[in-house]
Order: sequence, then structure tokens, then C-alpha cells
Amino acid sequence: MQSIQDCPTRTYPAGRPIAPYRHGEEITSLSQIKTGDVIIMVSHQFEAENLIKVTSRERNTQGFDYKYMSPEGKVASVVSDMFCWDFDFEEGPASHKTLYRGKK
Repeated sequence: MQSIQDCPTRTYPAGRPIAPYRHGEEITSLSQIKTGDVIIMVSHQFEAENLIKVTSRERNTQGFDYKYMSPEGKVASVVSDMFCWDFDFEEGPASHKTLYRGKK
């Protein structure tokens, strides 16, 4: 795992490596996300930050499917897709994640 000093925009030291990606624009609405997007997901609940790739927006209109991604662009094929609900990151009482567009 990289140290927080290696990536000064990192919110928490825990989670998977994200460098050379950095925080881009904050994503505040599901309408800003499309299949194939690379996103930095910050989980305040678990105090961790991870690089993810959106694998589908078609299964459910209230969220998106994703997989964890390595900084080299590799996505784990043996791990099934995870799901992120819109209320996880859109402003409201259940929000506990912040999403940023991953930029190099």
C-alpha cells in the first residue's frame, strides 16, 4: 500500500493505491457517471480511498456497478461487480462516500 505522502490529494491512507491518478472533479450526481469511468471512491465509513472502474449503469437506475482497479488499469476478473447506490454519495443523511473523477 502506498503511503499518504506518495499522493498528497489522498483523503485517507487506507485502501488501494491510486497513484498516478489524482482527485479530479467531485461527482455529486448519478447523471455524471457513465460505464467505463475511472473514479476515486472515498469511503468515510471505512476511512479508505480506492480506484474503481464503472462496469455498468444499466442494471439499476439508482446506482452503478463497479470493480476495483489497479493504477495500471487492470480490473480483477474473478471478483464479482460491487454496487454503489446513488444515496451513498449524493447529498443527504445516508451519504458516506465522496466520488472524484480520476485524472492522471
